[in-house]
Amino acid sequence: MTQNKKKKKTDKKKTVKQIKRTNFPTIFVVLICVVVFFVVVVAVYSNLYQQKIFPGITIGGNKVEGLSYIEVLDQIELAIIDINDDGLVFTYEDAKLILEPSMTSIESGVSYDVFTFNASTMVDQAYIIGRKGSYLNKLKEQSSAFLFGRDIPVEYFLDIEIVKLLLEEKFSQFESPHLDASLVVNEDLSFSIAKEQPGEVFEYDVITENVRENIGSLQTGSINLELKNDPIQINQTQATEFLSDAEKITQYAPFNIDYDDKTWEISNEIFRTWLELLPSESQPNIVIGLNVQKVESYLDELREEVDVPVQEGKFKMEEGRVVEFQASRPGIIINAEKTIRKITEDIIKNKGTRTGLVVETEEPEITTRNVNDLGINELIGVGRSDFSGSPTNRRANIRLGAEKLNGVLIEPDEEFSLLAALGSFEASEGWLPELVIKGNQTVPELGGGACQFGTTMFRAALNTGFPITNRQNHSYTVSYYFPIGTDATIYDPAPDFSFINDTGHHVLIQTKIEGNIMSFEMYGTNDGRVIEQTVPILSNWIKPPDTKIIETTDLTPGEEKCTEAAHTGVTASFDYKVTYPDETINEQTFTSKYKPWQRVCLQGVEEVKEEPEVEDDSSEDKE
Repeated sequence: MTQNKKKKKTDKKKTVKQIKRTNFPTIFVVLICVVVFFVVVVAVYSNLYQQKIFPGITIGGNKVEGLSYIEVLDQIELAIIDINDDGLVFTYEDAKLILEPSMTSIESGVSYDVFTFNASTMVDQAYIIGRKGSYLNKLKEQSSAFLFGRDIPVEYFLDIEIVKLLLEEKFSQFESPHLDASLVVNEDLSFSIAKEQPGEVFEYDVITENVRENIGSLQTGSINLELKNDPIQINQTQATEFLSDAEKITQYAPFNIDYDDKTWEISNEIFRTWLELLPSESQPNIVIGLNVQKVESYLDELREEVDVPVQEGKFKMEEGRVVEFQASRPGIIINAEKTIRKITEDIIKNKGTRTGLVVETEEPEITTRNVNDLGINELIGVGRSDFSGSPTNRRANIRLGAEKLNGVLIEPDEEFSLLAALGSFEASEGWLPELVIKGNQTVPELGGGACQFGTTMFRAALNTGFPITNRQNHSYTVSYYFPIGTDATIYDPAPDFSFINDTGHHVLIQTKIEGNIMSFEMYGTNDGRVIEQTVPILSNWIKPPDTKIIETTDLTPGEEKCTEAAHTGVTASFDYKVTYPDETINEQTFTSKYKPWQRVCLQGVEEVKEEPEVEDDSSEDKE
């Protein structure tokens, strides 16, 4: 009996082994077949999309799978052309604002981008998916795109601040911001409460976000603005409870504001007009504080007695020597924000009778020093540009900018910023306006001619052999900046033009204007570097579109205002090489792409015609 059991167990083991021997080759063959099948499928799949975008890939939500690189590029560029032609359109009731891709000067022909696209970058990113790295990485990217999708964001630039500014300029007339219940000073100097008033405003942040969404999906179409309720924060019932508190605070006046040996008395009557009710996040939800605008207005009157503008040390070359022609001097300026906080603390909270102005000292960047130790010995570089044909205001701005830059000293290893050196473009600084087309309206823009400084400084920096750290060419070719490809645009706050003084010594900028030629001369120490620069090569010429007519109600019917003649698009490039005394070499190719520039005209009409919406048959391809 025991022997039979042992025999059965032995037979069972043999059967299992036989089954294992039989199944192993079968499993192995199946695995091989699966692997081969998988490899074949992958090979066929890859071959099918060898020069096409893989399935599941979109650009800004637009389908591009199965298309070649050129086909996708054409599709994206056509979408961009549609957006550029239509512009960014905003409407409210009968008012309409159309923002073109650029703001264009009527007088100087200079243009500043409002929005731009980079089609090739988007298509490059879409095409490279599933084609880079190891075989496994390619397989992973292809599978992921197929199963889960992969969207390439639209590559664009949008000047949000300009968009908001133009929206406010056009549509703020329709807004009526809310008015909180407020303190009113009566004729007998007692307080009463003015009732709150509800209001409606446009939500500009939401509107600009809608613009981002449209541009980010390469879609056109107008954005209809809607007025939204502007919530009241303080009502009359709440405000009335603080009347007695306001009366108590006025007992602290008159009080004095001191600075150095000067004192200004704030009378009870003036102090009453400064008080206002302010919403607070903590309990109670209302506090009595100072009206910022009214106090700042008073402080502005004191600036003539207190403020001292900073003065930079400036130098000039005279008979081969550097001499100072303007001594450096620290600046003093009233800090209104801190002064208001100090008045609140000293008078309202601490019930004092005196407070003080808070001033700040602004140190000059260029200080007076022993000019003989600066290492300024000789002319080491020069840049020139021609501004022939410039209108009167542009010429005045060019002379003003040249004066501001003349005598500026650049420290060793300093990154020189042209915008910083020129300062703010404000009327108070002497800058004159020029007319600029912004959307479907003309507005005066300060600082016309600034790009003449950018171009001249770029050429001077190249001729001196400085490393260029920030340079952007104009969007379009402009006659003031020929030869094409050697220009640099600047616009406050960006783009800037900058370079590094790597000579190891100070560098002095001297500016000259002779007729229509502006020159920037760089004086310093010649370290023996050799500069080589080729003549720009021009290619890829593109004809400009036909003249674009923009209807506007800002001009009288029949009146026209136009930019200068159209310009052909072109690409310019030149090679730049600096060989240093230690034989190290810095080589760079500057490539500038200029868009074709159509002539743009604003045409006055009684009413802007609404363009009929056209059904887009290609919408299915953009799902």
